[in-house]
Amino acid sequence: IGTTARETLQLLNAGGEPLIVGWARILGEPEFAVGAPCATILPGASCPLDVTFSPTALRGFSARLDIL
Repeated sequence: IGTTARETLQLLNAGGEPLIVGWARILGEPEFAVGAPCATILPGASCPLDVTFSPTALRGFSARLDIL
């Protein structure tokens, strides 16, 4: 409580064409947040995506990350 944990995920384009990322969102508890993704990821490249968690109580939390 009172601190924020940050995790950086790597979105990898393992395909042969550019990958267009429309958005990223967190569904679930408001203590989770996600940064803005790269708009386009070239073949073989990756893009960082930050997810943060700022708990407000001592309890279990859950959320789902959606990327389109």
